[in-house]
Amino acid sequence: MLNQPKLLMVVAWLALVAQSSTCVGQKSETEVVDETGKVFGGLAELTLARDHVMKRCAMIATGESHNTSEDGVPKTGPRYDFQLYDAATSFKYKGHAYLYADGTSPLFGREFWQEMVRCNGLLKVRSGFINAVVKPYTVKPPEVGELEFLQSESFFPFKFSPFDNIMMITDHMFFYAMPDGYQFETIFLREAKFVSSRFLIGQNVESVWHLQKADMNFDIYVVHSATCDYLPIEVKYRPHLKIGHQTFSDMRVDWVKQNDAWVPSRLQAGSTRFRKNGKDLPYQYLLSFKWKVGDEAVDELFQCDSDDYRIPIMEQFGVVFSHVRNGVSIPGQYERPENLEFTTPSLINR
Repeated sequence: MLNQPKLLMVVAWLALVAQSSTCVGQKSETEVVDETGKVFGGLAELTLARDHVMKRCAMIATGESHNTSEDGVPKTGPRYDFQLYDAATSFKYKGHAYLYADGTSPLFGREFWQEMVRCNGLLKVRSGFINAVVKPYTVKPPEVGELEFLQSESFFPFKFSPFDNIMMITDHMFFYAMPDGYQFETIFLREAKFVSSRFLIGQNVESVWHLQKADMNFDIYVVHSATCDYLPIEVKYRPHLKIGHQTFSDMRVDWVKQNDAWVPSRLQAGSTRFRKNGKDLPYQYLLSFKWKVGDEAVDELFQCDSDDYRIPIMEQFGVVFSHVRNGVSIPGQYERPENLEFTTPSLINR
């Protein structure tokens, strides 16, 4: 049961969400002046932005993972992540691809894809390397349960929400495996305890939270941007560990207005990976986003009857994945975004 201060914060948050006039960049008639109000106002803005954008949108994220092997060799892994949503037709599509960039690997230059589609009451999946032949999507039989179907296909869904995961702990598998539908409000309204808030330079606000998850305790530090309606621009998780590991989870996000809505434009994440030899090795990730929001997303993106859902994505965003067209195998053309550079220092020293 929520205590009275927490209950008042929840009521204030829900009141902000209910006021459509505060959505996508517009200011409320009653300006919130205290730093705690700005914290919860910014979280309400994040809820509004997510729910508004996810009604109809197309997103492609191009990025890289950076890590070091146990023998000290740096490795870079280019990747794509993309999503399509159309609430009017209940169309949902998620896909991601890993590009093999190791010149010594026999897989060099190849793309491994995973795709999941929900449309017209159907569930379709496809995974594997793109070769001269693109295998068809596998449709779940009506009599088979979803979990059984995914296991039979050796398919492990990649659960990434561009609005929710920026508030969650990251790990060396890029994002902590939260259940489908798990939203950031679950942590910041139900599970975590709000501790304090304070103003930073430039009228940014830092909020501090405490979260107990299973047998671990976390301190969470969030920076809310004064220039982005107090949306979160930095999130840090610091576990309380008795062991000697210097574990961490850091996230930094840039925002941009598109079609009158706030969307992430760039994401930087870092975490620690534990190895058997007791050595902690950092993992870092970068993603650069491109969006089509609302009527910017063409109808061709949301057609359930398709042999390759990636084709309209390529046409909409002007990118080239490995694909087959008219019987001809066409190699992918990975182009590294200009903003894939690590930014330092942190806005908060934790």
